[in-house]
Amino acid sequence: MLRSRPSHEVSRPEGDGRGFVRRRGPFLRRGLAAIAAAVLWPVLAAASPAGVMAGPGIAALVSGQTLDGIYSDGGRWNETYRPDGTLAYADRTGQAGGRWSVATNLFCTFYDQTNFVGGCFLVVRRSENCFDFYVVEPGSSGPSVPRQDIERAAGWSARGSLSGKATTCPVGLISMRAGQEAGPVPG
Repeated sequence: MLRSRPSHEVSRPEGDGRGFVRRRGPFLRRGLAAIAAAVLWPVLAAASPAGVMAGPGIAALVSGQTLDGIYSDGGRWNETYRPDGTLAYADRTGQAGGRWSVATNLFCTFYDQTNFVGGCFLVVRRSENCFDFYVVEPGSSGPSVPRQDIERAAGWSARGSLSGKATTCPVGLISMRAGQEAGPVPG
């Protein structure tokens, strides 16, 4: 679900402006993500918007499955999540391997390449086969977008559906920020 090229995560000051953050210490970043997930999720869960998935549901959804999706910038991706916790990612720019896990109730993906790092995400089931992914930064108090954006299906980092099944995601929409109108998915 999360690609290895630069536009896969939300933009951050230390990133490249399109979103993917260069690795500054893989073990430190992974450790912080896991700590944030474990400590912060109980706070997030108490006031979660409808459709937010819990850890066991996330693991059941992805284990042994492939998701096809789109990023908020319109780029398409697919990612296979093997039962052993490894993953295989692909988009039009290339392929990558890595690992996936569920930390408390957040879905986390990290890649083997030394110049990129993944992250942890709040997963929201929008419909039978439509899932939105919202970045949860290490050390933050929740997703990187306001609750009202999550409630209105806006501001997601990635959206996906199970491969081989008809998607139930809206067609032709990309992620919106509060106050923005939806636009067409770039061809």
